[in-house]
Amino acid sequence: MTIETSEISEKLENLLEELSNSENLINPFFRISKGTPEQMRKYSFLNTKFPRATTLLQFVIGLFTGVVTVICMFICSLVFVRQYNLFRLQSRQRQVVFVSHGIGQNITRKNGDQFFWKMPEYLLNEGKKVSMIYTNHNTFGFRRNCKSIQSKSSDIERLLIPKFLHPSENLTYLKRISILSFKSFTLGISKIRREPIESALLLKATTQFLKRGAYSNYLLSQRVQNIVVKDEIETIVLTFEGHSYEQLIIDKTLMASPTKGILLYQHSPIVKDHYGISAFLQRTNHSLRIATTGIHYKEVFTKLSNKHFIAVLGSEKSNVIEIDTILSKTPNLLFVPEGTTYATKNMLNLVSRMIKEDMHYSYILRLHPNLKIGFTLFWRINKLKSHKNVVFSTSKLHEDLALAKYVIYRSSAVGIESLKSSAVPVFYGGKRYSGLNVLGHLDSIYPSLFSISDAIKFFEHPSISTQSNRKDEIFNELFENMNYKILNTFLNF
Repeated sequence: MTIETSEISEKLENLLEELSNSENLINPFFRISKGTPEQMRKYSFLNTKFPRATTLLQFVIGLFTGVVTVICMFICSLVFVRQYNLFRLQSRQRQVVFVSHGIGQNITRKNGDQFFWKMPEYLLNEGKKVSMIYTNHNTFGFRRNCKSIQSKSSDIERLLIPKFLHPSENLTYLKRISILSFKSFTLGISKIRREPIESALLLKATTQFLKRGAYSNYLLSQRVQNIVVKDEIETIVLTFEGHSYEQLIIDKTLMASPTKGILLYQHSPIVKDHYGISAFLQRTNHSLRIATTGIHYKEVFTKLSNKHFIAVLGSEKSNVIEIDTILSKTPNLLFVPEGTTYATKNMLNLVSRMIKEDMHYSYILRLHPNLKIGFTLFWRINKLKSHKNVVFSTSKLHEDLALAKYVIYRSSAVGIESLKSSAVPVFYGGKRYSGLNVLGHLDSIYPSLFSISDAIKFFEHPSISTQSNRKDEIFNELFENMNYKILNTFLNF
């Protein structure tokens, strides 16, 4: 019998309560933020033919590789210790601190933020002292990225977090994860006979405490605490996607300073399978401030919990250019995978199969700007480029949408942005991942395809009503115009 993602998520949340220490959220294994195939791969051992044997084997191997990982982290902390020369906390006032991510345009000289748009600049103009902390996604190029971040205009303090802990913190880190992983191990052993699934999860979690994910969460929480414990800090602003580090930072901050304000911004579409968000909102004891991109998401969050202050802030994605269709002899299919290798390969497989079927379409692939392209993916992309009816786009989004008859997506915001065009959004993903559809609440209007054979059959004889009279209404419910003045309400709440 297959154990569903929702059941695994529920068991993990119950185990967190049983361990009765939210610091266990250092380990991202304990929270499924979103039930994507990429995230669920680490829980696949539960559905093997011999789960107990697989659990034991993975525990032994995981323990060994985990110890090696910790040793490597300690060595790297010594090698890259000079990064802390650039991460110096100046003696300055800070009232609002944003925790963002050092990827894409955020580590260029370009102003604005990929996640918070112009919120920091707005608050600066309102007289607030603003700081931004960026997570570090690159081992190398730290000095270059720091210079790019700090060269952005405006008087906003910008700090890129070093990739590793300071060497002086290594022993404290080792002590914490040793205690937490040992408790997970002993509880797992005690459940072997009575609750084998919970036992397997706990034993797997024991080794995951030693992996890079837990290390990164601990590192981020430590760096944030270095800043937010200061008395003048009024509000910390985080993105809200249901990740374990979000609750970890919130719990540690409010435990140390109960008067600090927490503002969560839901910058990207929320789907049915965002298990981390529903678990956090329903189980947290804190009353939080949550800003959403549209009224639809406000209603979703309010149904989950009514003890939080939730209001619509909007999104800059609402500024998608109204798109006039460009007619072409051969209809174009626009593919927009998310920024993971798995999602991209999944779309490439579909395109390759459709080419073999000699379907009368042209294919436009719009790769995610933050996608890391390894050798295999590079080879696959170049192989597809050899086909005359395949284009890998470098154009602006509205230009691609103007050309497209159909937009094939899984959980990308482009699925929503396509509503500003005449293109028909089409969800493509496995049936068990239908909960990732950003337009899942509209599946009676827009088609969902669950396999390559489904896609072949649909595009051979497409039949769909675009419901164009509702497109603008649906779009505005998800991405309203940005109203930065609402920030004042959040900060004064």
